[in-house]
Amino acid sequence: MPWESIGSISSGNMPHDEAWIVWGLHIAKKYVELVCGKPPEGSSLDIMWEDSDLGNYPALGVWFEFNQPSEYINHCENALHVFDASVSWSDLKSHIEGKNFIDKKKDHYIHRNKTTDIKNAEYFIVLCEEQRKQDSVPMYYGYFINNTLMPIDIMLEIPPATFTKIKLGSTINDLINISLKEKSINLYENIPPRGYVELNMIYFEWEFDFSNTRHLFLQTLKVEKYINFYMGKYFISQKKIDCIPIVNRDGYVCLPTLF
Repeated sequence: MPWESIGSISSGNMPHDEAWIVWGLHIAKKYVELVCGKPPEGSSLDIMWEDSDLGNYPALGVWFEFNQPSEYINHCENALHVFDASVSWSDLKSHIEGKNFIDKKKDHYIHRNKTTDIKNAEYFIVLCEEQRKQDSVPMYYGYFINNTLMPIDIMLEIPPATFTKIKLGSTINDLINISLKEKSINLYENIPPRGYVELNMIYFEWEFDFSNTRHLFLQTLKVEKYINFYMGKYFISQKKIDCIPIVNRDGYVCLPTLF
């Protein structure tokens, strides 16, 4: 696996305290990056999920594309241990819940994996060539894949023309209100772990003579995320992928794009 765990925090017990533990790991990640610096090129530091006899639990991990950055991983392990031992999680939780900070937490970072490593991507879009009864020719239908172990409470899909009207820093609630006026915004709810939804995106083959972009805003465990997907010109000329979870058919995979 291209992930190496550096440990978790002692802020609670799974699964009851899952949201609180994940929130604490975001804070721990910032400390580890401050002490150890940014990950080496070709790797990243992020929250991962590990399997155990008692179920899945979140931890911090280092993802690497090629060679394992062992020295950086060791430094991160030490920094996380010191941070966890220095924090009074019970006092911090009382303070945070009193201020209601967790509900306002936002995370605009989505880990980007290479197309050859789709099984480890958190979210991606698949375009599948299909010919349904209502189609005179084969069309390309889009599916959003939630490839994580956490459900997505709500997700909004915003086309480029509407995205330019969205104010910087808008929340999910802001976008829901906007969607009442902007009929082009599509809303999806309760996307299960390892699940998918069919998006309101259908393409003719000639439409890939141009680039395409999709903007998604989602909320999971009270954390709001923004994801941008970019499909370059002639996107469907790429090699097909056949390891798509649940959809179980050949398709063209688009991974998140970071700015």
